Amino acid sequence: MQGVNEPLPQPTRDIGQLKRDVDEFGYCVYERALEGDFLTAVRDRLVEQAQAELESGLAFEDGGRAQPMPRNFTDEPDSAFRARNGGVNQRLWMLINKGEEFRQVAMHPGTSEVVAHILGREFQLSTLSANIAKPGGAEMKLHTDQWWMPASSRPEDTPVRPGNITRLDFDRDNDEAEVVQIPPPSACNVLYMLNDFTADNGGTRLVPGSHRTGRQPTETLGLQPIAAEGPAGTAVIFEGRTWHGTGANTSDRVRLGLLATFCGPQFRTQENYTLGILPEVYEQCSPELLRRLGFGLWNAYGRVGSPARAFAVPEEERIGALRPSDDAASMKL
Repeated sequence: MQGVNEPLPQPTRDIGQLKRDVDEFGYCVYERALEGDFLTAVRDRLVEQAQAELESGLAFEDGGRAQPMPRNFTDEPDSAFRARNGGVNQRLWMLINKGEEFRQVAMHPGTSEVVAHILGREFQLSTLSANIAKPGGAEMKLHTDQWWMPASSRPEDTPVRPGNITRLDFDRDNDEAEVVQIPPPSACNVLYMLNDFTADNGGTRLVPGSHRTGRQPTETLGLQPIAAEGPAGTAVIFEGRTWHGTGANTSDRVRLGLLATFCGPQFRTQENYTLGILPEVYEQCSPELLRRLGFGLWNAYGRVGSPARAFAVPEEERIGALRPSDDAASMKL
């Protein structure tokens, strides 16, 4: 991974070095995070699923030059994200339902240790998805994955209202104003390269050091992106404040990226696992995976009834409207 922001993190399997790199640069490069037969199995399952979704007319396709990012995805019909409407890259959602291989990736022990370093001992999976960058795919605008975090404001300023934030309207801070405090990382990503990533096949662009600016992407600071490059099996871990975006695929090859996004337990996840998980998949999940999917309670948050339970279990503890029997003792008012 070469660029203008030298020196840069080097691929390593040393967990301590990975933690130091992500603290300093906002990202680190995990060498051979996936390898051997397991890497092959994950890649094959993704390709198989992608081909089946295309064949069934279920593919979500975006990233075309003629397909601008909407202010809110719900402003557009789902059919807008198809190749016939300008989409090029293929995204696959809710991979937790689509293969045991993906569920194993979500619990990868090495990357999980680095994620815990970034977010703390309690965190949850926000989304497990894939982005297949195809030839002709456009360069994505640089962004952060904490665009939803209200910016710090000075006491005399009107704060940004959390409920007014959208993907294109999130930060009213003045670029010229001094940033005194910055929010902590509240999300992070693990990008698994399932085939070789290069600058010309859409290798994700990252801006080293941008996590410490306290800014959403801006040209006023003069920071330049580098391309995430590496052999299949490499994982790039980058925190939610780091500026990044999919690169343009100017090659004749597809780029297979698997993306696990995590967030703190107090934040809303991108994918609603408690609603969307298939019953048969739920039954196969370990307690550790269920907690990571948001079924575990955190300080009484995420419950459906009593805060004393460790997990919110589907089909249990759903109490509807009740009336006491005639023999019940009356409450003294």
